[in-house]
Amino acid sequence: MIAALFSSATLAEQCHFWEVLAHNLTISVRAVWLDDGLSDADKVAQMNAINEFQHHVTAKIWQHRIKPDDWPAASFDAVIAGSSVRNHLESAVRSTARSVFDAGAT
Repeated sequence: MIAALFSSATLAEQCHFWEVLAHNLTISVRAVWLDDGLSDADKVAQMNAINEFQHHVTAKIWQHRIKPDDWPAASFDAVIAGSSVRNHLESAVRSTARSVFDAGAT
């Protein structure tokens, strides 16, 4: 998912992607918090899972500027695929991709 987006992206676009994704993950947490269909325990579990992913994304922002190839985007794709909050993570990635990569196309 992310690796495919980066196939023709510049380093600046890739860095911006990670920054916007970190922001969009805060929106994902807000969506979980406001979901009246979830129990409090489920909310905490989902918010924790999103936060763990966000922790890696914010670390990647710094690391990507120094050595962009040391932590491949494909490793994030693997985490998303196996996540209990896959739908939230995929939604945040899609929203970020539209914002970063499609901004000039509209």
